[in-house]
Amino acid sequence: MRTRTRLLAAVLAGALVLGIAAPALAQDVVVDSAPDAAPTDIEARDLKDRCIDAIDRRLVDLEAAEVRVAASDVLTDGHKAAFIAIIDDTQTGLRDLRGQIVDSTDPRETLRLCRTIAPDYRVYLVVLPQVHLVTAADHADRAVARGSTALDELADAITRAEEAGIDVEDAWEYHEQAVRHLDAASAAVGDTATAVLGVTPENFNAGPGREVLAAARHDLRTAADELKQAWDAAHAAVEALRDAISDAATA
Repeated sequence: MRTRTRLLAAVLAGALVLGIAAPALAQDVVVDSAPDAAPTDIEARDLKDRCIDAIDRRLVDLEAAEVRVAASDVLTDGHKAAFIAIIDDTQTGLRDLRGQIVDSTDPRETLRLCRTIAPDYRVYLVVLPQVHLVTAADHADRAVARGSTALDELADAITRAEEAGIDVEDAWEYHEQAVRHLDAASAAVGDTATAVLGVTPENFNAGPGREVLAAARHDLRTAADELKQAWDAAHAAVEALRDAISDAATA
């Protein structure tokens, strides 16, 4: 039974990482300059440099995210492919925008282009959070699948003890609790990954995309809590079964 305890711990407890907040991400910002005032020459040069730096920072962070996606052993192949496409498209757009800013000789045009960096690409408010959220969803789905297998094995062990005439009522009760919590975790995850991947800078700016990401964070926190409770109940079932077998052996 100790082996089963360790198995259940390894399978279910790993999902607790979903309850840990992801590192704070830099916020997308819009260039803060008066909309109807042309920057001076010095201001224009400073503006161009700041905007190029902002793009370069995003390109570096996107490259790092692409490496993590490619190396992930949690993301499904389909989700990996989706992220590679999203990241590549975002990088292509930012590089093109960078070239336009570098070539711009009109301060007003430079300002207009700079103001599209954040809202048109939403690297920090959409793309990178998508990677974190979908990875968490895939992690939870894997934990649910493995947990279900482990609980099936535990049910077989309880059944064998019951057939041997051992009182396993407590073990069954805890096992049923674990199954309920595991089912609740699966329901909480639902189609979170698909919904998150459907968010774009455009629908984020319009509002609905923000709601989707907020709902995903809430649902994944719920899934993490349910997975923890499933693990706790499964552990209690193992302990109850062990105690029942021990009592029967000494009766």
